[in-house]
Amino acid sequence: MEFLKDEDIRLRAVEPKDAGEMWEIESDSRQWYENGMMAPISYYHLQEYASKYDSDPYRSGQIRLIAERWDHQKDDYVTFGIFDLYEISAQRRTAFVGIYIKENWRNTGVAGRVLNLGEDYARRLLNLRILGAKINATNLASKNLFENNGFILSGTLRDWLITGNTTNDLLIYAKHLI
Repeated sequence: MEFLKDEDIRLRAVEPKDAGEMWEIESDSRQWYENGMMAPISYYHLQEYASKYDSDPYRSGQIRLIAERWDHQKDDYVTFGIFDLYEISAQRRTAFVGIYIKENWRNTGVAGRVLNLGEDYARRLLNLRILGAKINATNLASKNLFENNGFILSGTLRDWLITGNTTNDLLIYAKHLI
């Protein structure tokens, strides 16, 4: 198996050409509540991020990988999501995981495959020992994804998330990689 690749799916580094795809994903206001965004991010800032991408996850504390699948009709890879590791700690050898899958790719099984590739990368290359996930208690798809891939509920922050007058719990899941 080629590293960061599983059959027809791969994770790869961010390239300047990815600014448009990232902007489309980051502009999905339905997911802002899930990832803590307070305002839209500009296309310009995503272009800057992509062109000045820091590929040292220990220095930057994060790494973003583009999730792609081979399209036989186009004879090329097409982007369907993003895999993030953030709050990476070299000292504790831990990180949090974020996954975004475009709507038309959801419920196809690709999220679990991306998570497996990302875990393999985190364990083998980054030598991380634990991955965590922060999940809104109402996000059943994310809960199922992480639970089905061996993440264990490790804590609940009651009423941690708030939108208007509505509060939700923030669930913390963890998985030991080694």
